[in-house]
Amino acid sequence: MNVEFKYVEDIILEKIGPVCPEFDVCNGNPYVFTLMRPQFCATFKYDDINGPVICDETFNQLCEDLIKKAKYENVDVLITPEYCIPLNIITKIITDTSESLKPNLGKIWCLCCQGTKYYDFIQYLDKFEELGAKVIRLAVENASAKNFINALIYVFMLTDGSICILPQLKTCPSADRELLCEEMGMSTGKIIYKFGKGQSNQLCTIICADALNLLYISLNEIINGNENIILLHPQLNEKPRNSTFCGFKNKLYDRIECDSLIYITINWAYGTKLIHRNNPNAEDMALHIMNPWSCIYVKDKVNKWMEQERDLRKQNYKKGLGFGYFNRYKLKVWYCIKNEIIHLLTIKKPKLNGPNVAEPKYDVIVNKAYIKDNQGYLIEKDYISDNNNLQALINIREDELDYNFPLKADKEDRDKFFGTCLGDLEIGQLSIGDNEICNIVSIHIDDECEEQRLKSIDNFNKLVELLKTGKLVELIERGEITSGMKNLACSHMFSLEDCVFNVVPKDNNIRAKAIVSYVPYEPDAKKISYKMREIADDIENELNKDIIYELLNSEGRENELRKLITKTYVSIITQKMGSTQIISYSGYKPEITSSDRVLDGTSIIMR
Repeated sequence: MNVEFKYVEDIILEKIGPVCPEFDVCNGNPYVFTLMRPQFCATFKYDDINGPVICDETFNQLCEDLIKKAKYENVDVLITPEYCIPLNIITKIITDTSESLKPNLGKIWCLCCQGTKYYDFIQYLDKFEELGAKVIRLAVENASAKNFINALIYVFMLTDGSICILPQLKTCPSADRELLCEEMGMSTGKIIYKFGKGQSNQLCTIICADALNLLYISLNEIINGNENIILLHPQLNEKPRNSTFCGFKNKLYDRIECDSLIYITINWAYGTKLIHRNNPNAEDMALHIMNPWSCIYVKDKVNKWMEQERDLRKQNYKKGLGFGYFNRYKLKVWYCIKNEIIHLLTIKKPKLNGPNVAEPKYDVIVNKAYIKDNQGYLIEKDYISDNNNLQALINIREDELDYNFPLKADKEDRDKFFGTCLGDLEIGQLSIGDNEICNIVSIHIDDECEEQRLKSIDNFNKLVELLKTGKLVELIERGEITSGMKNLACSHMFSLEDCVFNVVPKDNNIRAKAIVSYVPYEPDAKKISYKMREIADDIENELNKDIIYELLNSEGRENELRKLITKTYVSIITQKMGSTQIISYSGYKPEITSSDRVLDGTSIIMR
């Protein structure tokens, strides 16, 4: 079954006439487009006759209010997750006399509709035409018909003032080994539409398991004619990190032609459930969304995101959009929290037409975040509470003033702090692996990431235990850490200074600070100690440069000036391979000292 990619502009000209608008999302100017993306939570009933359906009037009200918000905000693109919109909402859009539901000219509603019996869907299309809409049936007419339809319906205004209804059907059923739903009953399409022929940017949508259909959906077709693609991927997906879905994305970004591609996934929120219509209590026939992983992927072209986008990360996170970095493909990944949330976003377009000096600074900005109330209406929220369950997981009480820093710090400082404690720094905490599992400790993302997070928290708790039980002093007495650190080891507290030092003195008269990490694998600890030592030395030199200058050019004040010097230390604690012995690396190269775990004593600062 070959899948064809067709331009919307060509189809409208052929089927209706020269009434196709220019779509704002596809223009090169303005430089940004606005996107409204809900991550809803709902309970579905499904079978192989009707497909997945939500039987809830409150949810219908929520969908209608979503579209009204999109219209009020004049968004360029509204996209919903798969199987979201009841078809009677499309009827309301067409018959809307208040103009509160219809998209403005140049805007696109991408509405993934709930499962509908095949012949009922045809009757809906007939009704839409009777109500005055221009309906393009090409995808339905070319489908392999079965029991029900899974349709994405594009809704937009034509230049003659009429509404265009353009269905696109899913081309490949989702995994359904028990043959309970899509594999047995879903009609499959053969057409995928692209918007923006001849324009600077193009918009294209694939529906969930279309990504599995790589035999027929060629990546060349997605980028054919224009490499500046905005690719939408709505899903009802229990396993969005499945290797096949990750592989689809990786194949895209493995190609230089896709360096400008913006890839946006839209899934259902944590708590979404599908139950079988005829066996509602059969848990083995139920599907649960636990790990939504709704993301926006943008290629990082300048590698300056760490500092330049710090304020952006803070602001986006306050509104429920987290950040990670996928180093293998140099991707900035903006992910939704797992709970139900609706975002209004501003996103920089792949290709911009205009002067570079006017180019927007940021790729993805959350303008507004909404949650729903009990009546099915959206409420704007200035702040979305994070999934911070740290207090229940780390072995620190809130009243332990010496160690409670991570319980009171904001997320950015927690990321830096845990990065030091675990030896991977802030960039390690923000990194995402090839399996799209996040390394971050400071927040709970979802259940799939939690296993890795709990391992890291175990290592952090080990560090806390070692510090509380005086292990630093013991290591100093064994000669594994320089004796100069003893005052700090005896009177220390957790904090964050100079973005990397996590152990500082309680006594202000002690002019010292340290990087203290626990890394369970000794070879890793040794490598990390060198990196941390370089960082500590650079900061120490900067902190003390004025004093050192005076020290080198003064006579008779050496002892007085030495007391003003701030000393920095590194202790990467680990377990000696093949034993249970706790040891420490301080980051000095073997060729400089007699032991690569003992501090050199020849520095002018250390004397």
